[in-house]
Amino acid sequence: MHTRAIALLLALAPLACAARVSPRGPGDTPSELPAGPAIRTPAFQASREVVIGELCPGKAAGRPAVSMLFARRALSWSRDSSELNLLVTRGAVQRFTVLSFSGKRAGIFTAMGTTELSPASQAAVGGYAGDLPCAEEVTAAQCMALSDGCGLALAQVRPLDPEETLTPSTGAGCVQEGKLLVDTDQDGRAEAFPLDAFLDEMRAPSEEVLGESAPAAGCQARFATPSILGGTDPRFFKGMDLVGVLDVDGDGRNELVIQFRYADKRTWALYTAQVPLRLSLVGESEPWAS
Repeated sequence: MHTRAIALLLALAPLACAARVSPRGPGDTPSELPAGPAIRTPAFQASREVVIGELCPGKAAGRPAVSMLFARRALSWSRDSSELNLLVTRGAVQRFTVLSFSGKRAGIFTAMGTTELSPASQAAVGGYAGDLPCAEEVTAAQCMALSDGCGLALAQVRPLDPEETLTPSTGAGCVQEGKLLVDTDQDGRAEAFPLDAFLDEMRAPSEEVLGESAPAAGCQARFATPSILGGTDPRFFKGMDLVGVLDVDGDGRNELVIQFRYADKRTWALYTAQVPLRLSLVGESEPWAS
């Protein structure tokens, strides 16, 4: 019995070794297996906590100041003014990156405290170093038409390094056949959103804007664009501007900042895209509310 067992083990040994042979590398010809459909799965990342505002070089008695409008905290967005002010007074937000009309970094605003501009408006005050938001000569006229010399300002809440400045990835949009073309999920393909769908029946920002896959763009996409939609009632709604397209919270999806101009005020609306073809309104805030 012992001799037969040894013989059996010797006979099975080559089979055991054969099971451990390394697999072949890729061949010279394509596989004959049918390829499956492409799946759009953007690599979304964990969101960072941020603040979005507007810097104006001389808004606070001739000093630079930032009107803070939106904050991303944990898993949700907020536009609560008291919460935004506390972030500055407690030192959780200190350095704002100010973007130019083209979406490049124009300068850095360092917050040193807050000031009350009116009973309904407080802003961060401090020092500013860099170029003015509309300093780019080629786009200066368009920038002034959109922002009157002010610029989009972004800050990270409690960065690991207090000297760190937020550098978001930026996108672009353009208008074609009455639609705003913008790549919401950063997959290289634009989505198209009807411009009139951004307005509800009261000419206020719509809670939701549904889009469709866009054809090849025949327009020049830019970070910001004034007057993407004209006003139908000059005594009330005067127009709509694209302030910027950017992934401010780092989750792999672009946010849209849209400006609504009215006869007596202007407001900023922040839209996010949880899915590529649906823009959801985070909120609406009035910079430098009176």
